[in-house]
Amino acid sequence: MIKIFKVIQDCDLCGEKEENCFNCNTSYCNEEKYVDKQCWIKNKKLCNTPHDSYCFMERTENNEKRKGCGNCSTLACKKCYKNRCNDWNNINYYCYGFNGTKIVKECSLTESDCYIVKINNKG
Repeated sequence: MIKIFKVIQDCDLCGEKEENCFNCNTSYCNEEKYVDKQCWIKNKKLCNTPHDSYCFMERTENNEKRKGCGNCSTLACKKCYKNRCNDWNNINYYCYGFNGTKIVKECSLTESDCYIVKINNKG
């Protein structure tokens, strides 16, 4: 079962069974930055990340989707900042590109094919 994440801000102390709860005692101290946000990972599971960190979704080298908390590990990646924001149905395909240096090029959702061609220059 997946719990729906929402932030409740109010007066009083955290309950005994409250997870990820922050008590404070100065005016306007109960800001969202004191509780973690959640990001999607595999199989509808969630990970927690600090409120000022990212969620990500990336296309792996074998065209799988990978989701998680924090920063991306590849160039074929999209980051987002809101709670549970990395649940896109579609993520673009990526191919290697070469223009003097090896790069990763973002392609479209409909073009999942990449190519490589050898060019023979005759002098």
